[in-house]
Amino acid sequence: MTRSFDRKLHSLGTIARTMLLWALLVCWAAGMQSCLGDSIEGEGMGRFETQEATVTAMSSGEVTQLNVAEGQLVDRGMVVGMIENTQLLMQRNQLHSSLQEIEANRMMAAHHESSKQQLEDLKNQAASLRQQIADVQNEKAHYEEMYENGIVSREQVEGFDIRLDVLMRQLGVLDEQIANTVLPEEEGHYMSHEDAELRANELEAQISQIDQQLTSIQITCPIKGTITQTFAKMGDYVEPGKELFKLADLSKMTLRVYVSESFLDQLKLGSKVRVAAETGEGNPAIYDGIVMWVSANAEFASNKPSAQGNPEGGMHAVKIEVENDGRISIGTKGRVLLEE
Repeated sequence: MTRSFDRKLHSLGTIARTMLLWALLVCWAAGMQSCLGDSIEGEGMGRFETQEATVTAMSSGEVTQLNVAEGQLVDRGMVVGMIENTQLLMQRNQLHSSLQEIEANRMMAAHHESSKQQLEDLKNQAASLRQQIADVQNEKAHYEEMYENGIVSREQVEGFDIRLDVLMRQLGVLDEQIANTVLPEEEGHYMSHEDAELRANELEAQISQIDQQLTSIQITCPIKGTITQTFAKMGDYVEPGKELFKLADLSKMTLRVYVSESFLDQLKLGSKVRVAAETGEGNPAIYDGIVMWVSANAEFASNKPSAQGNPEGGMHAVKIEVENDGRISIGTKGRVLLEE
């Protein structure tokens, strides 16, 4: 077939061959333009994008919980899964048990000190009563001598017996309390207050460090958005850095387009524009947008000729933000509507 085409081509005149070749070139260029149109690389065209985050494992272990599915809405900071780390949990439990023992030791030491002080107070009270009894007995003996000499009455002497009876009863109660006061343990069994305080602080610091590590076993969402992809499931064993899922904020989408310098006057920062999105529903959907960013420098040269026939200049990147009604997805084609 090729040889036949060559023979026919040679049979034509020079002008005819030239016209045929030009026709073939035009058809090829038209096909290429169609391909370029499909790749939306034309003036003011681009694709929608948005803030996207990839959540990775922060520690190694088995994924024991992962409640995410594509299309699911999540809030920032929401815990959606758990990676089990038995070793860390065991270390924390051991440290917590040691801390409880220290606290119990401190409480018993405080109780021991309180009981010791109470016993000391009882003994001091008993010693004071014994001194009072001795003083009253001495005074009674002195009054008995005066009674024999007829200086005081018998009733005055008997008054000392009443006072002594009251004091002896009080001493009996104190002696009984002293006998019933038993110290829980020997003082040497307990840590000193300073040592216990130091050890407790050390344990609390270690528990705090483990708690910080344990936060890495929780799988949380860094942003509010929609789950777009999942890469792991319950039961998987993961290492730090393993991708678990992706999520994106689809409430607002950004159309990134490229325009030549002649259109930059229509795309000032903060200006309102209209964009068309190819949502797959037939006619493009029209949205209001706001210009959020314009590149200061051209990112590549423009092939579009100016009115004078010279290249128009460089192509500038522009980002336009639109409110998403749910029809725009990441990668949806779109274009900004410009006035020629």
